Amino acid sequence: QRAEELETKIAELEARFETVSPKERVKIDEEDEALLEAWAREKGFVSKKDLESLKSEQIINTQKQVESQAVAEFLKQHPQYDNDENWAKVQKEFQESFKPQSTVQGYLKVLEKIDKILSLPDAEKRGGDKVRAQMSTKGRLSLGGGVQRTPERENTIEDLQKRYPNLTKEQIAARLAEIDALDKG
Repeated sequence: QRAEELETKIAELEARFETVSPKERVKIDEEDEALLEAWAREKGFVSKKDLESLKSEQIINTQKQVESQAVAEFLKQHPQYDNDENWAKVQKEFQESFKPQSTVQGYLKVLEKIDKILSLPDAEKRGGDKVRAQMSTKGRLSLGGGVQRTPERENTIEDLQKRYPNLTKEQIAARLAEIDALDKG
């Protein structure tokens, strides 16, 4: 009977111990805590906060190294951008249209795309923007994922309703009319 009582008390203490936070388990006054922290630093221990800031600093440095290596390689291949005016155009295009890459190859691909964009005459750039906008609109309005080019409409409303059971006949007819209007425009 005594053993059972002790086991019950042990279980209660263990349960209570698990709910107590680590700071409550060990009571240290502020002076002792400062001494302990000083000792840990002296022995080479790093705090969690310091470790996190060191990691973020390393990530930023690595990103900068990747970027500078990619820029150096790009400028070797394209010396026309090795002046302040042209490089500012590259940076502006990068900031407006692209996000930073994690590899040198990724940066180089982005910079090559920017070179193609900047080397086009203005009229062609505007035309390309117009085509991209039209393709985006057609993709949004099409019935099933992406731009669908068919010379003649092969699908009837009934066929499309079987393919897209959640759409009503009226919805399908309206979307087909929108697609026809875009194709004519």
